[in-house]
Amino acid sequence: MKLHEFQKYLHKEGVDVALFFNDDANLTYFSGVKADKACLAVPSSGESLLFVPGFEAERLSRISSFNVFQIEKDFLKTVRKEFPADKIGIVPGSVSFDMANKVKEEWKCRFSSVEEKCRDLRVVKTGDEAALIAMACRATDLLFEELCENMKSFHTELDAAAFLKSRMTVQDFEPSFPPIVAAGSNAAVPHHVPGNSKLSGFVVLDFGIVLKNYCSDITRTVFVGAPTSAERKAYERLLKVQRDCIARVKPGVTLEKIDAFAHRCIGASMVHRVGHSLGIEVHDVQPRPWTLQSGNVVTIEPGTYHKGRFGIRIEDDVLVANNGPAMLTRSSKELVVIR
Repeated sequence: MKLHEFQKYLHKEGVDVALFFNDDANLTYFSGVKADKACLAVPSSGESLLFVPGFEAERLSRISSFNVFQIEKDFLKTVRKEFPADKIGIVPGSVSFDMANKVKEEWKCRFSSVEEKCRDLRVVKTGDEAALIAMACRATDLLFEELCENMKSFHTELDAAAFLKSRMTVQDFEPSFPPIVAAGSNAAVPHHVPGNSKLSGFVVLDFGIVLKNYCSDITRTVFVGAPTSAERKAYERLLKVQRDCIARVKPGVTLEKIDAFAHRCIGASMVHRVGHSLGIEVHDVQPRPWTLQSGNVVTIEPGTYHKGRFGIRIEDDVLVANNGPAMLTRSSKELVVIR
């Protein structure tokens, strides 16, 4: 993804090679693979290589966009022989203190942070990236449909969460994060961990999948039982705010401005930001403040939380486009009532 642009940046900054290690999302972004133990070397010019231990070589060579170099011993020494360097680019927050020291000792080099450039590349999605996120969102919409069709047979939060995880496994998806199922007063806790609480009242369902390394993230709130008029009105008020926020998603507008609008509308019962970037990571990289531009993918997820009583959250994934927001998640937002 945008490798040539990144290499031009390295050349301009006088960085000989950038190194990404192990489960760094930037390694996945450039190489197309996830690995527990690996090193991706991207030089300022020439061929990039993915260095992996022998037990991973065959698997990763089939799916990586780069040539795979198998290493059996002296991992960093082998990388240095292939890529001698005086100035090495790293992402400081993604390299352990121990690894950074080992690199400095092996190369006797200077470090240069490439974090900001990686962020700027990743935050604007290519057409192919946006298409993968859209595919993940379509699969997620279908999961929500299945979940609603089966809700009557579930008794607890754990039942619904287990169903989601089971369906993801059957379809060969991994979750982009552990599914959230929060019922009744538990729904007032934004990141509630599903437990044995019975499904009753407002139930917040927040989940997503990873498809070819790209994430989806959706939240819908359903009602188990018979909602009162006041409960329906609370839901409709939040839904209006969410739709108004999405209408503001356009190039040149900051996410902070949309967030401030949501908080003005909802008040103190909204206890988190209105959304985040989405991509290789479910909470993907983004600048702060973040001025939206065409190609960004952002979640819009206002919520209202009333401790000890109930919570409601509605979330969609939205592609920023010059002609207006493009909805990637398309599940109905009319209140689903499970009687």
